[in-house]
Amino acid sequence: MKGHKQHDQRIQQLLDDPDYTCSILWPGEGALGPHELQQLAQQRSNGRIALIALDATWDGARKMRSKYPPGVHMLKLPPHLALPTHSQQQQQQQQQALSAEAPPPAALRQQQQQSQ
Repeated sequence: MKGHKQHDQRIQQLLDDPDYTCSILWPGEGALGPHELQQLAQQRSNGRIALIALDATWDGARKMRSKYPPGVHMLKLPPHLALPTHSQQQQQQQQQALSAEAPPPAALRQQQQQSQ
């Protein structure tokens, strides 16, 4: 939303506010993990964090990130906290569908025993 006066002013206010430690959600090199950011925020702003999420394609996000001051921290989420990709979601749905179709082994054994 760079170029929207009201948005630009609000982001700049957050970046300048000593009561917040600002961070951009970014999975790149040199980004802090959640625990590191939390420790830094405890030292700088009594634990208060303003997290900025860039909503764009990768090229657009890189351009947006380059417009922030160099001192803004980056935060990367470990894989177990990140949202699954579309293909990962599809794979999970397929696995769930397959597991729902096949009875659990104990139930299968019971069925076989009852039929004998």
